[in-house]
Amino acid sequence: MGDALADRYAAACETILETDQADSLLVILTPQMMTQVEKTAETIGQLSQKYKKPIFCSFIGGKLVAEGETVLNRAKIPSFRFPERAISTIGAMWSWRQAQQRPVIPVPLPYAVSTEPAKVKEIIDVALKKNQQSLDALQANDVMSSVGIPTPPTAAVSNIEEAKNFANQNGWPVVLKIASSKIVHKASVGGVVTDIWNENQLELAWDRLNHKLIELPKDVKDTVRFQIQKDVINGVEVIVGLKHDPTFGPVLLFGAGGQLAELVADKNIKILPVDLDQVKQLVARSKVSKLLASSPGEPAYAMDKLYEVIIKMTQLVPMIPEATDIEINPVIVTYNDVWAVDAKILLAGGKPEVGVGPKFHTAALVNSTVLAPKIHYFEFETDEQFIYKPGQYISVKVAPTRINSYSIAGSDGDKKFYLLVDTSPGGPGSKFFENIKPGDKMAYMGPFGTFTLQGNDGSKKLLFLGTGTGCSPLRSMLEAALKDPNNDVPIHFYFGLRYSDDVFWKEYFEKLAKEHPNFHFNLILSKPDESWHGQVGHITDALKKEFPDTSECSAYLCGNPAMIDEASDILKNGNCPEDRIYKEKF
Repeated sequence: MGDALADRYAAACETILETDQADSLLVILTPQMMTQVEKTAETIGQLSQKYKKPIFCSFIGGKLVAEGETVLNRAKIPSFRFPERAISTIGAMWSWRQAQQRPVIPVPLPYAVSTEPAKVKEIIDVALKKNQQSLDALQANDVMSSVGIPTPPTAAVSNIEEAKNFANQNGWPVVLKIASSKIVHKASVGGVVTDIWNENQLELAWDRLNHKLIELPKDVKDTVRFQIQKDVINGVEVIVGLKHDPTFGPVLLFGAGGQLAELVADKNIKILPVDLDQVKQLVARSKVSKLLASSPGEPAYAMDKLYEVIIKMTQLVPMIPEATDIEINPVIVTYNDVWAVDAKILLAGGKPEVGVGPKFHTAALVNSTVLAPKIHYFEFETDEQFIYKPGQYISVKVAPTRINSYSIAGSDGDKKFYLLVDTSPGGPGSKFFENIKPGDKMAYMGPFGTFTLQGNDGSKKLLFLGTGTGCSPLRSMLEAALKDPNNDVPIHFYFGLRYSDDVFWKEYFEKLAKEHPNFHFNLILSKPDESWHGQVGHITDALKKEFPDTSECSAYLCGNPAMIDEASDILKNGNCPEDRIYKEKF
């Protein structure tokens, strides 16, 4: 009644809570002249602690009941502004509890489900003994294979020859990745190279990831392995995940995967356990299901195999109670198969280091010049001091999931630096630098690299060999060597380009040669037209002819990998000590 004080509410509530006829209680309060809003809320909080039954409140009255709502919130008792909302919540909780208690009737599956729980346990035990907070990509891949989830051919490789053998045995294209238990999102640190179609591209990818290792903290670097994997092309990327929610238990996730996972809000969840029909319904209500639907005249995607992968994923929940998160992103669905390309398994006990690596700096583009077709020269300015050693490089974030390395071509003062970029490859890096405008900002890390001008290494002659934009770090080194008053040794620079239209910086290096008697410059074209009147051929031919004896030389090589390998052989055959041959590949 309107004259009810807090003690009358307490007596009524306790009468109900003491019986076995009520499983929950809803207290509706509307403030009257004598109503004790705050004290009534305190009394309900005490009863909640005593009887351990779910109590809900609907204190109706806006500002008049605000203090009571504060007390209820502190006691962790939900309060609703309208009773209908409370009733709806109670009904949803009842439905959820019924679903939990409902036995899952086994549904005949169109495939055999086999697991190797002993192998999974062994992998997890090894990780826990090492105090890992997550499995690395290779360990996670083994877990997926152990429960019958198909993964592309994958291997850990310790050198480039092993990587080449893998690719030749399993076929091109391949993907090269960094695998570490301390790096969950490899792409965020530039640790993934895709679309590798031949040995030359594989060598470049190997060198690129080796550059990434330099950028990582030592404790992370010590955990890194190189992973090579058969690339899966022409499929739809989806995500399948499991997460242990502290309230609802294990929850299944399905939606758009790969880059679409960050762009499209497509998170569809289902509390476990699930059967095959429920899995089909989960997939059907996703946005990515429209991409998976077969079009007239086209073959259907392997949907039954996708359902199979999802069912097998759920079997990992009882097998790995230590796991807080299990995810495959992406799962690639093709017309014939389904592949778990990249799996992640996080273990309880701490958060893994996500996106490990140095922080990004920013630099604004001041000016850009096109020196030759597809050869761009950029001037950047930073807000902080920019210090580097001639020959080093920076790593530029050219796309959300792509980081490329570019040698520093020089600097002006302590805040300006220059980059020389060849945009002919046409990838994300090319698009980034073709579209950047004065005033635009660039995110970068570094400088990094040990390909720098060395001090007194015992040489009496310096040789520099560069092709294309490989002359970029060499220019910095040459300028430093020529400015050094204590360095008067002969310096020879062999600069190789292909076509007459490719020529750039010719006048600059010729000017340096006139100003410094100890500097000799050779520009050599391999495929010139009739307008060219200079040297023709390859810089390695000139090196072999002019330096049959390289025993007193130090050599700096940057550019085409084939040139670097051939020049290294020539130098070593001429008795140049191998520790005085310095190389840089991108």
